Amino acid sequence: PYKGFEGAVRSGPWLASPFLDRASVLTYLFSQVPLAPSCPSCQKPLALEPWEFQDLTILIDQGIPNVRTVCGLCRTEILLDLVHARATLRLGLSIVTDAPEMETSAHRFAVEIDRLGGPRMFLEGLAGAGLSLGELDAPVRTGLIMSLDDLAELDALEAEWRAAEEMAAIMDGELTRVEGIDAFLATLGLEPGPDG
Repeated sequence: PYKGFEGAVRSGPWLASPFLDRASVLTYLFSQVPLAPSCPSCQKPLALEPWEFQDLTILIDQGIPNVRTVCGLCRTEILLDLVHARATLRLGLSIVTDAPEMETSAHRFAVEIDRLGGPRMFLEGLAGAGLSLGELDAPVRTGLIMSLDDLAELDALEAEWRAAEEMAAIMDGELTRVEGIDAFLATLGLEPGPDG
C-alpha cells in the first residue's frame, strides 16, 4: 500500500541491527505490508521503516497491550493497540526467530505463560521490562509469538461467543424494540406481533 516509501532500500541503518541477517526479508515485508491498517496521525497505512522493527516496544496502556513505534510516513511516534499490529508483528517475529529455536523454547514458554496467568500477563511482564524487540533473545521472542497467537485465539472465541449470544437473544425474542418500527410496519400494512 505504500510501495517505494523513502528509504526502503537503504542499507546503512541495518549495520547495527541484531536482525541484519534478515534485512532483505524484513525490507521486502515492510515495503509491502503495513504494520497496521492506518496510522492514527496521518491516517495512511502505518508504514514501518524495516530497520525500525528492532525498536518496536510492547507497552501496557490502561490495561491494554500496545506497541510503540514511529510511522515511516509521517515520522510520528505512535502508541498502537496491539490488536491492530498483531498479524504483521507475528509475521515479522517469525522471520527473525528460527524454527529450531522456537521448537526448543515452545514447551518451556507454554508452561511459563500458563504459570504467569496467560498471554496478557506475559505481555504485561514484557512491557514492564521495557525492552525493544531487538533486545529480546530468541526464547522470549518465541514466548511473544505464542502470546500473540493465544490472544488471537481468545479474540476469535470471544467473537464467536458474542455471535452465539446474539443469536440466542434473537431466538428468545429478546431484541430491543427499534424506534419507529410500528410506523414502518403500518406503512407496509402489517401489524406488530404480540411481542411487539
